[in-house]
Amino acid sequence: MVGLVLGRDDGTLYTSGVAGADRKSISRDELEDLIRRGDAFNIEGFQATTEPLAALWVGHEFDAKTNNAGVPVPPLPPQSTEQVAEGRLWVAPVRHVWLVIDSWIVQSFRRAVLGQNADLAALMSWVMPQRIETRAARWYTSDKKTREKELEWWVRLDRGSGHPRVTTGDLVASFDRLVDDVKKPKKNAKVVGFSALAKGGDKEIATSVANQAQLTRVSFGHWLQSNARLPQNEPPRLVLQARGNEIIRERGELFLSLEVLRGVDNLLQDAFVIEGIRHLNVLESVRSVVGPDRFVLAFVERPLKDRVERLQREERLTKEQVRQVMNDPTEQQIPEIRKLANYTLDGNEGEAEATRLVRQLGI
Repeated sequence: MVGLVLGRDDGTLYTSGVAGADRKSISRDELEDLIRRGDAFNIEGFQATTEPLAALWVGHEFDAKTNNAGVPVPPLPPQSTEQVAEGRLWVAPVRHVWLVIDSWIVQSFRRAVLGQNADLAALMSWVMPQRIETRAARWYTSDKKTREKELEWWVRLDRGSGHPRVTTGDLVASFDRLVDDVKKPKKNAKVVGFSALAKGGDKEIATSVANQAQLTRVSFGHWLQSNARLPQNEPPRLVLQARGNEIIRERGELFLSLEVLRGVDNLLQDAFVIEGIRHLNVLESVRSVVGPDRFVLAFVERPLKDRVERLQREERLTKEQVRQVMNDPTEQQIPEIRKLANYTLDGNEGEAEATRLVRQLGI
């Protein structure tokens, strides 16, 4: 995570996403000096918001290595990503940048321990060298001599940062706990994603799965409904489709996905259900953030005739409005998503299909 310098309407400059100095004023001479020294460079075209912003820096070498390690960075929205010679910068709310980094560290730690992957442990040091998972991964995947050397160094660092009584034994004990937690058999913490065409039945089955397995359920449709004004004279579905398309057009699929995922308390540990996946980059964003090893996708099918009848009867849409729903960009990528599904369910057999899925997944 790197900080930004943003400009106010009056021409003054301030910092954003800088630890201990958020919204601190900075002179134009100071900024130009940073640029001359190579400690900063210009990026343009990003709009400041009322919430703190930061940037996720992804260098080309890191990008290649993390892809090879099987822990790629989520697809970064082009609307808020700047390509530069050495890599790319994604400008986003600080909480979003932090969540992507936190997710990457947790997933990488799991893979480094289970695969005895010293290269991945070293890559974690590029991201957050002092994080306890990074230290534990390096310690677990190193030889005895390297372990002893790094333990001594970490003790010196911790004592110098306000923990004068810390010992190598304390660090080893904390590392052992983390490693054992990864290795021990756990409750099946699956994340179940649902996708379907309009009125395909994913909402009903997702709700039933969540109720039967006592899981949190989050929904793209519910999030949009909570964050969009619904005019009384327009069908809610058409309004929500337009609002979703607007958010994706302006801020990208990753932004929308991270906002919806905020509804899960312990995103990186708990099982939950996420419903309403209708874009390929939304699917990939969710899968990347929660971890591909935890994620399964269920596609819910219902015959076109049944879907049209339900749209007309339950949502009181005219034939023209049904046509608009079916032709909306929201629906266009769903056939491609269907090809990636782990399970295909019958939308007309909602409760029974939900029960079957819960049993198959063991959740």
